[in-house]
This record gives sequence, C-alpha cells and structure tokens, in this order.
Amino acid sequence: MDYQSLYNLYFQDQAQQERVLQERISAESTTCFDFSINKNPAFIYLHPDHYALMMEIQRLDKELF
Repeated sequence: MDYQSLYNLYFQDQAQQERVLQERISAESTTCFDFSINKNPAFIYLHPDHYALMMEIQRLDKELF
C-alpha cells in the first residue's frame, strides 16, 4: 500500500484512518512526544523507505571519508 496522509484518510474512511494512525504511532520508527496537537498525539513517523534511503546515504558517506 502506498503512503497516504492521515488528513486524506480522515475524509475518505475514518475507521481506516484510525487504524493507520495506531499502526504509525506504534511503529518502531516513530518518535512520540508528550504533548498533543488539536487533541491528537504528537509524533513523527519515519517511513521505512525513507529510513532505508537515509541508511544508504550514511553508508556511502562513510565510504567517501
């Protein structure tokens, strides 16, 4: 499944939006904060594809230097 924003999912299917929200919050690559935004938990979700690219960049950087 392609990445979909929670904002768009909210208007398409609220039940699916809640399920995806819980998946993202509980993901290993998520950082949660101890405050809320508009009564919603604040968090940063790092998509697995982006994480893989960051690790590849880091590996290549170490090869160069």
